[in-house]
Amino acid sequence: MNLYLAPLAGYTDPCYRSIVDRFQPKGMVTEMVSMRALYYKDKKTLKMLTPPQEKNTILQIFGDDPQIMETCVREYLNHLPGFVAFEINMGCPAPKIVKSRSGSGLLLDQDRAQEIIQRVKEAANRPVGVKTRKGFHDDELGMDLALRAQEAGADYLVIHGRTRDMYYEGKSDWDFIHRLAKNVKIPVYGNGDIFTIQEAQDRLASKDLAGVYIGRGAIGNPWIFQGIQPSLEERIQVMMDHLDKALAYYGQRQGILEMRKHLLAYMKGLESCKEVKLALVQAKTREEVKEILVKYQEDRMQS
Repeated sequence: MNLYLAPLAGYTDPCYRSIVDRFQPKGMVTEMVSMRALYYKDKKTLKMLTPPQEKNTILQIFGDDPQIMETCVREYLNHLPGFVAFEINMGCPAPKIVKSRSGSGLLLDQDRAQEIIQRVKEAANRPVGVKTRKGFHDDELGMDLALRAQEAGADYLVIHGRTRDMYYEGKSDWDFIHRLAKNVKIPVYGNGDIFTIQEAQDRLASKDLAGVYIGRGAIGNPWIFQGIQPSLEERIQVMMDHLDKALAYYGQRQGILEMRKHLLAYMKGLESCKEVKLALVQAKTREEVKEILVKYQEDRMQS
């Protein structure tokens, strides 16, 4: 099944992607990488370009300046090994991104959006995709942008079925996604509100989509890609493996901080874990995290 790990800022870093890779998604997408920051050689941004160890990984990029985008592709991105495609984000709803005229802000400036796509496509040495939303306000500007992206040479589209104003509230409009897929000739991937493998199967049943991107539904739940429910022992093993990868990648202090949100996500839905969650976000070492989880497992076995 064509299921992809969608890009999520602060989550889909190399550490989590290596965990998800075990569950064999069709592909994965990195966190957004700022081309303006890359242009000015920001060290944190350069680290985000670490070549992936996992297969079928797509590098997601964003920016507001067509010339800077083109320059970064030619001077940096084309030389990166491992990434199978570049994906331009034109859907992020974050205020600071929109204010910088990037992300979903480009839905309101489609001449510039089209120029960015065309320049990136002409410069790139691998496929180029575009990820956007249904619209900005109460509109369907995403349809217009999809047609412009196709005209500019984009190889595929990813459509989130919410408008920018909705952020992540309400429901993703899959009727719009399917309608858009029928109006363009390039592959379309749907995104939004996929929390079980059955929901993904239902969206793919109509055969008009090339695949489904899973974002929030995969956080703390890499098992979604195989449609399985892990045992508590399996869950804790993955949590510790993920933690070890984060500590190796970020270092002790930053690794623990980065993992806190992931640890809480892994615990979501488990019984009698309120105090455990509180303890996990206060833990400062690997040993503390392991001790908390082992005790929780022992308590659950005895209850």
